[in-house]
Amino acid sequence: MIVGGWVRDALLGVASSDIDVEVFGMGAARLEETLQAELPLILVGKAFAVYKVEGADVEFSLPRRDSLVGAGHRGFSVETLPELSFEEAARRRDFTMNAMGLDPFTADLLDPWSGQAHLDARMLEVVDPARFGDDPLRVLRAAQFLSRFLLAPSPRLIGLSRSIGAEALPAERVFGEVGKLLRGARPSLGFRFLLLTGWIRFLPEIAALIGLPQEAQWHPEGDAWEHVLRSLDEAAAIRVGDDRRDLLLMLGVLCHDLGKAPTTCCVDGRVRSMGHSEAGVALAAQLLTRMTTDRSIIAAVEKLVRWHLAPDFLFAQAATPAAVRRLARRLAPDVDIELLERCSRADYRGTSDRGGQAYPAGTWLLDTARAAGVLVRAEEPVLLGRHLLAAGLAPGPMIGVLLRNAYEIQIDEDIHDVLALRDRVMAAPLPLAGGGGSSSEEDGEGVPGI
Repeated sequence: MIVGGWVRDALLGVASSDIDVEVFGMGAARLEETLQAELPLILVGKAFAVYKVEGADVEFSLPRRDSLVGAGHRGFSVETLPELSFEEAARRRDFTMNAMGLDPFTADLLDPWSGQAHLDARMLEVVDPARFGDDPLRVLRAAQFLSRFLLAPSPRLIGLSRSIGAEALPAERVFGEVGKLLRGARPSLGFRFLLLTGWIRFLPEIAALIGLPQEAQWHPEGDAWEHVLRSLDEAAAIRVGDDRRDLLLMLGVLCHDLGKAPTTCCVDGRVRSMGHSEAGVALAAQLLTRMTTDRSIIAAVEKLVRWHLAPDFLFAQAATPAAVRRLARRLAPDVDIELLERCSRADYRGTSDRGGQAYPAGTWLLDTARAAGVLVRAEEPVLLGRHLLAAGLAPGPMIGVLLRNAYEIQIDEDIHDVLALRDRVMAAPLPLAGGGGSSSEEDGEGVPGI
């Protein structure tokens, strides 16, 4: 019997190569013997007889019953029961849309828990209310399914989720489900579910945006929470199909306005959030550090948050190509101009009157960066330590100072001749200050809050 996600996806018209086969009426020893006679296998679940076909997204397993025997996501006892009926075997599953089976020989659909009817109604419904709370991760799974398949939660699902806490969940599992939510077609649906069920409290940095006012001139859509949700849906529409870059984009958009919570105030009758991009860096790191130990992800999101206003600011100032080269240098090596532009574009479109519109600042930035050769990577320094050593300088800290100085000149003045750069920095009595005389505002250091 083909079970689970493949059956669901087939009914939704979604292509899927991940196939799970549940074999009834056959013990573990016979199943293993039968499969090994035909297929190269990898045993991935010895305790409950799960076999993966080597080199393919196909798994075979026996029907089983899960029993909660301890706290947490892993506190389950698993019993394989080949004689179980399909209805009873499917009872352990989380949602009715995942509790269907397809007989590969007759093409008959087995649907004891009305999964197809719930899919037709675009509703996410639980299978067994008495067992749903055994695994708190199911609440986050619900959120990501709502986002991915554009469903609405059933009243039962909402009520059950409100009674469950996430305290026992391992951080990596939470991050995994949040990542799937962010990869959905409409992430806002998942986050609205977390708000509806109270689970947004486990993401306090994001919860702080709920009800946070914004200046209506810039954000007619409402509070900062509403803006972030709209921005996430806009970001989902401009993903490029690269898993890592798309995840960084979505995390960057999720976190881009976290700094508004501590910086928002009323000045002369208008709402201001001056310095929110800088303030948001620490909050983004705080949020992500609780969920992942991947410092490369955290560092990249910090850069996106810090510089998400730079495209608009530089465009408004008619900045020079040198300013764009400096921006690329500040983003490197974690982020590049292309990724920042998509994050800022989603932010720009995340208002009630700009959805899907062209983003003039982004177009200008991409064109300028492309012409300057820094669209997807910062400019490499031309002058290297070996050049200074060959000129007779002794090894020491001054080498590093002169190299940084030369790189500033290279970027600011577009000089790429090694000898010219070497002579400039060696002739200077002191290191150049201020990045070659560039103003902090042109760099984007003074990017104003909205």
